[in-house]
Amino acid sequence: MTFPCIPAARDFRAAAHLPFCIAGEQLGWIGLDDVPLLSLWPEWFDCTDTRISLAATLGTEAQRSAALDQVVRTLAEGGRITGWRDETYAIRAAFGAAPAALIERAAARFFGVLTFGVHANGIVPDEHLPHLWLGKRSPTKPIDPGKYDHL
Repeated sequence: MTFPCIPAARDFRAAAHLPFCIAGEQLGWIGLDDVPLLSLWPEWFDCTDTRISLAATLGTEAQRSAALDQVVRTLAEGGRITGWRDETYAIRAAFGAAPAALIERAAARFFGVLTFGVHANGIVPDEHLPHLWLGKRSPTKPIDPGKYDHL
């Protein structure tokens, strides 16, 4: 069985992205093709040749979240962010770290932020050999429909 997502994940090219920073800390990556979209909000994004930073005037998690919510909704309306889930997701530096901002989960890929999920394996005992259950995503899922997934 081959998994095309593995080569794709290993093929990340930093030169095709700019660091996305909040409060001076890099928390994601913005694709170069998407930089012009964020420059439409100069009050919230400082776009340079080397990085995209959320404005320092957005000093709290609540302020950053409110600004990003407006951006994400506009990008979704324009078709750039797909798979809307109505699920709030924290942008954070590491698992368990305080959130720098909250966004719609569908926007996590756009901003190139760390994502975390719960993973489980389904091993079923058998008198001869154990069996492994493989989960498959619903064909109606907004992200990666019909692909193999964790249980």
